[in-house]
Amino acid sequence: MNLIARLLLLPALGAALGIGAEMAQAGARGERPLQLQWDVFGISAGVHIDKQWFLGVTHRPRLRAHRLDANDFRSRAEIYDQRGVERFDLQLGQKDALELRYSPFEHGLYFALGLLRVKGDTQDVLFDNRARVVGDGAYVTGLRVRVQGREQSAPAVGIGFNHVFPFGLSLGAGALFGLGHAETPRVQVEATNPAVLQSDLDKFKREVEDEFFDLPFLFHFAIGYNF
Repeated sequence: MNLIARLLLLPALGAALGIGAEMAQAGARGERPLQLQWDVFGISAGVHIDKQWFLGVTHRPRLRAHRLDANDFRSRAEIYDQRGVERFDLQLGQKDALELRYSPFEHGLYFALGLLRVKGDTQDVLFDNRARVVGDGAYVTGLRVRVQGREQSAPAVGIGFNHVFPFGLSLGAGALFGLGHAETPRVQVEATNPAVLQSDLDKFKREVEDEFFDLPFLFHFAIGYNF
């Protein structure tokens, strides 16, 4: 099930938990306009201008998100069409967003326009020494790939769900997607075998640049309080 479908199911889940009747009411967006929320990795704050419009900001700091080593079964998977992952480090770059949300529905479904600024994700991947194809050549070599995504700012559109209960609790989930194309990341590739031709390393580098996903986006699942 995709994210948008999950977001649209949130009101139904609320009803199943016995709070659907309360959520069907006007809520407290107008009575408690100041909102502060925490999600898994960051913080957001804003103001409900009225029951339909919300202006807010979200900040998510840089985060080490993933690390694999040779003992992890997932290291057997291919990364950049290469096997033999010895170490894989992923750090998610800082993300900041400014959003104007429009919520015409009483239960809290909203649509958003905004500005998204991301500092690119980084990867550091170490491959063990084995027979492999690099570029157009066959070698016995280890590899190291370091990728630094570009800092980007882009207009964005989004969809989500935010409900404010009369006693102040607020729940939110949503996504914001930057418009436009991703910038080419900075990529460094190295081989442990000096016999690997530079032309083959250059071709492998271009393959990494093409495969690395770095479109600006921001997901959030948040809980907070409205004043």
